[in-house]
Amino acid sequence: MIDRVNQSADDSDIAQGEVEDSRLQLGKLEWYAANGEARSCICEVRRRGERGITVVAPRCPELREMATLRDGQSVYRVVVEKSLDMTDGFVVNLSYASAGRRREERMRTSGKASIAWDTGGHAFRSSCEAEVTDVSMDGLQLITAERIPDAAVVRVFGESLQCLGKVRYCVEKGAKYRVGLHFIRKPSDAYTG
Repeated sequence: MIDRVNQSADDSDIAQGEVEDSRLQLGKLEWYAANGEARSCICEVRRRGERGITVVAPRCPELREMATLRDGQSVYRVVVEKSLDMTDGFVVNLSYASAGRRREERMRTSGKASIAWDTGGHAFRSSCEAEVTDVSMDGLQLITAERIPDAAVVRVFGESLQCLGKVRYCVEKGAKYRVGLHFIRKPSDAYTG
């Protein structure tokens, strides 16, 4: 049986700290049921945030269960935090499985960088300045004055760091944006051919 949260459909805390994405994006949610049976369903990705993703799905794993969300070329290990039973499916709040339990430690840092990203067929035409706030083996976090599209490929040029990454999340924080990048090319091999 699927655990459900009995709340109204306009409950705002199911997506707290996440940003609305106006484009329709589909993903595939995969998990194992309690009996060991592999299950999956196609879902609509509604919001992405610093701590997780909100999807709408025809069915979902039980609360606190681990799952995998495949979203285009990205794959996320997630945990079901909340599910809201709607008439035509579930609104499911998923947190990143590694959030707070990262495989690699993030190192806090402070440094300036220039970034450039693809704007849809016009390779690296948009750019701005950013502040690098932390780095791990898999990615980094930036603070920018501009919103960067989800899944955009971004080049980062800093004093001691050059890399290529894909936007995992872009969350508005006051007048700025907190951007998480997953490395496509890590700093050590970003520009070595």
